[in-house]
Amino acid sequence: EIYGGGPEASEAWVFAFQYVTKEAIRANDARQVQNHLTLMVNYYRVGAECVRGCIEGGYVQHLLAGLSSSEKAWGWRLFPPEFQTFYVALCGEPGSVRFENA
Repeated sequence: EIYGGGPEASEAWVFAFQYVTKEAIRANDARQVQNHLTLMVNYYRVGAECVRGCIEGGYVQHLLAGLSSSEKAWGWRLFPPEFQTFYVALCGEPGSVRFENA
């Protein structure tokens, strides 16, 4: 549980927070993006498996979806290593067809 209210509330909160981070990527707001990623990776690092799964599936997996190639490249450089590892396993390396179509 990340934000109180049980697992369902945590998943909804994480998914909604992903959208706010995505909008900060679109706006090239490095400070806000970095703050969001730092918050989430800190939860990820200390969280139980269910918390990590929630962050992977509700946040990291969707964070770059729907962004242009240049927005993805800009946002990618701010991803913490743990999130890069998960994203590459899921969507391929930056510049790959899988990555661009994710």
